Amino acid sequence: MNTLKMRRRRSIHLIDIENQLGTPFFCAEQVNAWFDDYVHLVDYQTGDLIVVGTTARPTVWELERSTVPCRKLFRLGPDGADRVLQEVMWEENLPTRFDRIVCASGDGGFTDVVAALGAAGGHVVVVSQLSRLSKRLRLAAAEVITLPEDRFYTPPATQQAA
Repeated sequence: MNTLKMRRRRSIHLIDIENQLGTPFFCAEQVNAWFDDYVHLVDYQTGDLIVVGTTARPTVWELERSTVPCRKLFRLGPDGADRVLQEVMWEENLPTRFDRIVCASGDGGFTDVVAALGAAGGHVVVVSQLSRLSKRLRLAAAEVITLPEDRFYTPPATQQAA
């Protein structure tokens, strides 16, 4: 009998970075600080696919400057980041390609697609601060991972001296 622990296959991480940081305007340093926390909490592994959505053009450049190895998606307009991430979730047959689908957003607008992916056999994990997590989204997910409420990902130039 093989006593080696079976390695989990790949996950996809769909990140609504504006929801996670609490602002549509951010810098690479904020993204890096958030991602450092995120990878430890969600069991990120080499080979996982990361997709990040944003709505503001300048933040695409900030994602490019960050150290996060990701596919960057951009859409202007209200809920642009949500809509572009939901398109991936609806259209790219995720349950057959990944063992775990991680939706890093607390936005209730993701509820229908999270429920549909679960019904299609996907194991969907939602990651959010509890204060930003929709109750409907929490119920639709197979699993919820909460991020610490006490972390604020402020850019270094604006941090207050202790």
